[in-house]
Amino acid sequence: MTEPANLPSGWDYDAKTNTVTCGGGAFRYGAEHPDADGNWTCPNCGAGNGRSAMERLQVKRSLLVGSLLLVSCGDRPPDIAVPPTSAWTFQSSPGMSAPVPNATGGVYFAFPPQDGVHYLVRAPAGALQGTMVLDIDVAIGGNPTYVSSDPTSTQCDLNPKVGLYFQRQGDQGTAAFQFYRWFSNERYVIISGPGNLSVPLSPDKWGQVFGINGAADDQTKVLFAQALATPMAVGMTFGVGCFAGHGIYVTGGTVVFTINRFEIR
Repeated sequence: MTEPANLPSGWDYDAKTNTVTCGGGAFRYGAEHPDADGNWTCPNCGAGNGRSAMERLQVKRSLLVGSLLLVSCGDRPPDIAVPPTSAWTFQSSPGMSAPVPNATGGVYFAFPPQDGVHYLVRAPAGALQGTMVLDIDVAIGGNPTYVSSDPTSTQCDLNPKVGLYFQRQGDQGTAAFQFYRWFSNERYVIISGPGNLSVPLSPDKWGQVFGINGAADDQTKVLFAQALATPMAVGMTFGVGCFAGHGIYVTGGTVVFTINRFEIR
């Protein structure tokens, strides 16, 4: 493959997968080229960094915007690469202790007043198949405002959301392992009261770190299946706006998030 000319600063080309990545999304090179004004249009900037499959990111090919993109292109913190125990464990979530068990067999936590809740995971029982199911209940006190832990997350639907997630064994949390973490395309808006999110473990329902759909092509389907066969973590991610796992915190009130059921059936 020939590397595309005039890539914006902070964008990378992977010849093995023929993808251009960064700026919160990815696309197969050749699907679209820069337009006459020099814009790079990135379709399918899906769940991994938070955009839905129908949303698009247009990036001006300038040094200013290129430098801003670097803010959201960093690797995840080191704890992403640490296999969780059988109990629920927060990752990339500064200051968060383990969720508290309740009397009905679930667990709960309160969103903090600063950065923030990002990933909540536990070890899987084995290979994954079927449907991932999450039942929750949310109790709100006062008049809270949900804030993204990522100040660049100012586009897309700005509702706070929880999405489902799984991670392949061996992930180091870097861009080189972009097909090791998978995020549900569907996410649930966090509102007061009970809620449910159920997502089949079918490749078309999930996106990887840079949003490439699990059913994008045969090679991606194989990588998705390998992640299902050798999972390291399962759970959920939290984010506001475009980014599925870039974190949420709360100001001006309280939000208690209870997990009543999480299972793969």
